[in-house]
Amino acid sequence: MLEVQALTKKFGGLLAISDLSFRVEKGIIFGVIGPNGAGKTTLFNLISGIDRVTSGRIGFNGVDITPLKTYQFSNLGIGRTFQNIRLFPNMTVEETLRVGQYKNHTGLNLLGIRAKEKKLKEELDGLLELLNLGDKRDHFAGELPYGHQRLLEIGRALAGHPKLLLLDEPAAGMNEHETEILGEKITRIKELGITVIIIEHDISLVLGLSNRVMVLQFGKKIAEDVPHKIQKNPFVIEAYLGKGEEETHYVVG
Repeated sequence: MLEVQALTKKFGGLLAISDLSFRVEKGIIFGVIGPNGAGKTTLFNLISGIDRVTSGRIGFNGVDITPLKTYQFSNLGIGRTFQNIRLFPNMTVEETLRVGQYKNHTGLNLLGIRAKEKKLKEELDGLLELLNLGDKRDHFAGELPYGHQRLLEIGRALAGHPKLLLLDEPAAGMNEHETEILGEKITRIKELGITVIIIEHDISLVLGLSNRVMVLQFGKKIAEDVPHKIQKNPFVIEAYLGKGEEETHYVVG
């Protein structure tokens, strides 16, 4: 589904992503981990079209999407969430999900409006059920508990019918119970046929959910494998913990 080839991103003299190549097969959960400053969010910004590529290529379902504009990435079926919650606090849960459905409202004729609106409502009801937010549909987003706000942001992304969903630290700030619920929801999203790439500081969550995991350090890939092998990879252990007393010790994430 996604093929990244020799991807490089520079911000002035800073090399954020360096000659990065990997593939994500359809229908899997693909985890991306690495120490702070490894380039994980920059990678998401490139895959979603927010930042422009310095060099390299991004292919999505066989199409070179590297030169496209940001809205075109979304139209092709790439959805995402952000590390920091970006909800409109004075919108209700239902209104927030309808914002996500906006691009699906186009191309209506008078005869098809009712049928389309019925379908969109059914989809919205399905999202509320998926996220356990059915009894919160008329609540303002800003009044929801933190964990529910995180789920609502994922719901807004899902409302746009993504084929590929990018989750940028979805468990950030969640307690253990909320994280467990989140993991169950991500698994259900995969079962709906949506491919997921997840960046997360909670390594146990990533390793427990993912089919494959890629590890970044200083914008470069240092490992990619199935989760149980990543856990034992000496390069990964060194990237997180350092080696020797004189080396930098990184925060896991």
